Amino acid sequence: MYNIKWDEEKLYNSILDVTAEIKGDACSGALMSVSIDKYFMAGMEIKQILKTLKQARNDAYAPIDYLLSLRYDCTQAMARILTDHIEQYDDIFETFRGIDLVGNEKEMLKNDLKEFIEPWRNKSKIIRAHVGEYGDEEHISFAVKSLKVNRIAHGICVNDPNLIGEIKDKNIPLDICISSNFLTRNVKHLMDHPLKRLISYGLRITIGTDDPTVFNTDMSKELRYCKLLLGDGFDDFYLRICNETY
Repeated sequence: MYNIKWDEEKLYNSILDVTAEIKGDACSGALMSVSIDKYFMAGMEIKQILKTLKQARNDAYAPIDYLLSLRYDCTQAMARILTDHIEQYDDIFETFRGIDLVGNEKEMLKNDLKEFIEPWRNKSKIIRAHVGEYGDEEHISFAVKSLKVNRIAHGICVNDPNLIGEIKDKNIPLDICISSNFLTRNVKHLMDHPLKRLISYGLRITIGTDDPTVFNTDMSKELRYCKLLLGDGFDDFYLRICNETY
């Protein structure tokens, strides 16, 4: 992934391409996860990356906010390097709305990223973890109790009443990506997707595209899947997700 020779122009254009798709979906805006370590390891300086991200956001075809993506298997050394560099730039917290922990869920139990997370928590930023997709409820529980996340990407395997209660008590939304869950074979058949069950628990739900390029999807397609899954309940669900601020 670090073999691509990233520079300001490629980064800028890649973001504008995505925002053009967002505008085409008639979305009011979106959260975009950015792998800053990918660009850093490809030779870009942190200062370059921040400047480019800000310019792209200003010129974007639709409103966006960035999440700083960090992989669970990121080494402590890399996390420390990123933390040291980030602490040099006060405007890092203006550039990013929060952090996004991604990758192999099993790795999250091995690597202690709390030191990296803490400054973001102190700034009341979004702390999101991709859990409960490939893994099990243990990973969701770890994210909620140990990492103290305030958003969960996926979380589709949650079933335990106590864990569901804690997620609800902490008002943590689940960002659901139907195409992603199906194409990664975490849901065997589209109609087996647990969206309806998750809604019945009273959990806060958002709908997203995960990686629209990889999964060949957009918000229009994801909402069509929602309608297929929810039937007559779709209109109430759609009104709720449109009127609530996440």
